[in-house]
Amino acid sequence: VHVQVLKKKYRIGALPASATDDCCKITSHIFRAESIPLTHLLEATMYPINAIIHPQRVFRICQTWAPNRPLPENPLFYEAIDDASAGLMDLVNTELTMIGERIGDLSGVHITLPPIKDFLGWVYEDDKPDVTTTKSFFATCIAYKGFRSPLKQCEGGWEPDFKNRYFTEDIPLGLCIYKGIADIVGFDTPVLDMIVYWAQAHMGKEYIVDGKLTGKDVGETNAPQRFNVTTLDMLLGRA
Repeated sequence: VHVQVLKKKYRIGALPASATDDCCKITSHIFRAESIPLTHLLEATMYPINAIIHPQRVFRICQTWAPNRPLPENPLFYEAIDDASAGLMDLVNTELTMIGERIGDLSGVHITLPPIKDFLGWVYEDDKPDVTTTKSFFATCIAYKGFRSPLKQCEGGWEPDFKNRYFTEDIPLGLCIYKGIADIVGFDTPVLDMIVYWAQAHMGKEYIVDGKLTGKDVGETNAPQRFNVTTLDMLLGRA
């Protein structure tokens, strides 16, 4: 296993919330890093990270791909990020932020979810990346240098590897969690849905059906619905 870099800053949520400070101390001791407490474990669950980045970038890279039309190259995943990829990340991030706001409106529990460029800009502050935009952050952050895209060689070029973790983890264990929470609070996520519809079709899975997380493979996700959590009170540990 090659570890590119260890994060120097963490935001921590815990259940029960009274354990958060202890969890911060443990995390800081293990990783020798700064740990900041969050309001609720749900806030940590929803924080923008891999699922905001990977699926949207792969979706964009594969826009010209088809089973009989391979891609000509395997591009750098982060340094070569384009405006469209960053734009998709920002749109899904905005949907996530608005889900958090809806939770606050309905429950009084304050869920604050920043733009991913601001969160990761804080995490990697010592590296001094350009946080002007999402695109500029990924193009200049040292921690993200040198990674190629999750493609595999095929006859005539490259094709997406749908068994890569950017699909097998970031869809069922990332975007589907966000979608499940959105369904509980009654918030539509058209951009997130578009990404999942595309991915699930090529993965041979069914997560979202008719705009809701009700597909036959929901049981393979970590969405609340898998665990029969169907109300906001249940999601917040109040029921």
